[in-house]
Amino acid sequence: MPAESPAKYAARVSLEPQIKNLLDACCKDLPQIGHVQQYLLAKLTESTAASGVAVEPDAKAWKPSGKVIINKTQLNTYLDDLRWSPTLAAITEQVLVKRPNNPTAFMAELLAKGDLNADIDAGGEDEAAVKFQALQRGKKARKDMAEKKQKKEEKEQAEAAARMQATRRGQLERKRQKEAKVEAEQAAKAAEEEAAAAEAAAAAAAAAAEGEEGAVDPEQAAAAAKMQALQRGKKARDEYLNQRKEKAEMDDAATKMQAARRGQAQRREQAQAKAEMDAAAAKMQAIQRGRNARK
Repeated sequence: MPAESPAKYAARVSLEPQIKNLLDACCKDLPQIGHVQQYLLAKLTESTAASGVAVEPDAKAWKPSGKVIINKTQLNTYLDDLRWSPTLAAITEQVLVKRPNNPTAFMAELLAKGDLNADIDAGGEDEAAVKFQALQRGKKARKDMAEKKQKKEEKEQAEAAARMQATRRGQLERKRQKEAKVEAEQAAKAAEEEAAAAEAAAAAAAAAAEGEEGAVDPEQAAAAAKMQALQRGKKARDEYLNQRKEKAEMDDAATKMQAARRGQAQRREQAQAKAEMDAAAAKMQAIQRGRNARK
């Protein structure tokens, strides 16, 4: 029967969610610099899975740092100073090498001993080679999990952006329909007013023509007045519709520009996240090379 891969083992014992919960708790509690192992031991022993681990009270005594962190840059700097990544990397490597059935209790026992690398550094050359291969597999498993997580986050971000764009398009479409209805009502009202004005002008022209000797034909005067009124009304409607068209085009351009800016910001954030992950991977590789050199 083939041996269980590190990725399958990690999934079976829910290792990644447990590490994530520890990170979330740390970002909330912000323990003092230098208290990372005590903090992790205290958090792990709170679980019923590690309730049987014997731990001295001083070994899990930690204090909050009292820091106020307001952005991601400050948080990353704090975690670097706390040595969160190398500490969790060492613990994770031990778990993937030993593959205990109860990783929570195993991590607590490891922290209680104090030397996170003792078991990995011990043993003969053959054992060291086997463990080194296991560490490499563990790194690959963590990389695969990180890539899956990143793809999932990118997919969720794309879906959220698509929903926002669809909502925005729906809002614009409803706004346009409402404005078109108002415009139609205004145009109908204006047409009625123009027709009434034309009829009144025609009647006035006809009355004036009847009272003047040698005046033009009353019917011709009325027709001319009506035509002039209709032309004025048409010109006013055309100007109004042109203004509405220009406004709609400007709204569309503004919406497209905002979408482009959101896309640029999202790509910048993704590039920054990738750079941070690459830097963390390089740091872990450097730590491993140092360990290999010391063996």
